[in-house]
Amino acid sequence: MVAAAKWFKDSAEKDYPAAKTALGNAYYYARGLDQDLDKALRWYRRAADDKDPTAMHYLGVIYEHGASTLGIDKDEAEALKWYARSSDASLALAKDQTDDAIGWNLSYFAEQSRKSIERIERNRKLLEVAANDLSEIDLVEIQKRADNGDAAAMFELVSRYKSARGGVEKDDAKSLEWLQKSADKDFPSALTNLGLRYFNGDGVEKDETRSFSYMKKAADLGEPRAIGNLGYFYDIGAGGISKDRQMALELYEKAANLAEPLAMAALGDCYRDGLIAAIE
Repeated sequence: MVAAAKWFKDSAEKDYPAAKTALGNAYYYARGLDQDLDKALRWYRRAADDKDPTAMHYLGVIYEHGASTLGIDKDEAEALKWYARSSDASLALAKDQTDDAIGWNLSYFAEQSRKSIERIERNRKLLEVAANDLSEIDLVEIQKRADNGDAAAMFELVSRYKSARGGVEKDDAKSLEWLQKSADKDFPSALTNLGLRYFNGDGVEKDETRSFSYMKKAADLGEPRAIGNLGYFYDIGAGGISKDRQMALELYEKAANLAEPLAMAALGDCYRDGLIAAIE
């Protein structure tokens, strides 16, 4: 991996678009290089400027989910823009591609970008319906359920206090308090979010070992995002565990089959790099 990263870097610095994306992945997933999300983002942007569809897809993923360590908030409009560009560019390049492997990879990212667009638009509609139902009475009921130990209601309060919606003012301390309470009741989404907070040091002291513990528990409960994130732990050897690409690939595939977008992108990398043969 170290040798591959060196050649990706040499090629990227000579302005080869695909190498720029590969170098971004090397920095993002710590493949042969120390993890550096800022450099990963910069190389993704440079590759996207050169019309590389894979880099465009990764930018869509980053904006869809946000990246607190990079100061990037969730921005679905920006995510939709990059997903659409990725899909269009992938399809355009695939038409004239004679290499079957490259053609498959382009078609894969075109399909994943299309699915991501559909997912965001579907979720937007659901949120619009939910927003129309919110009221002060609804908040009282949610609070009452949370106070009575309803983990799902607790997690709802996490989102409300984090984003100042549904009748409450923004309060990061209360958001974290309810997140911990919901996670303590083994609510999968809360376990996953709390794991991410400890991994990124978002509102808590960074602790990869604790992050892995929460993520593992959520993954064992079948939470797709946690399964994909667990794959990332094994991919880079974080959280006090040794790097294990075999396990990472299996987890990426499991999460991708559950339509988890980050895992789909990681699995696409594995197909492109020829690593998927390890689990077939």
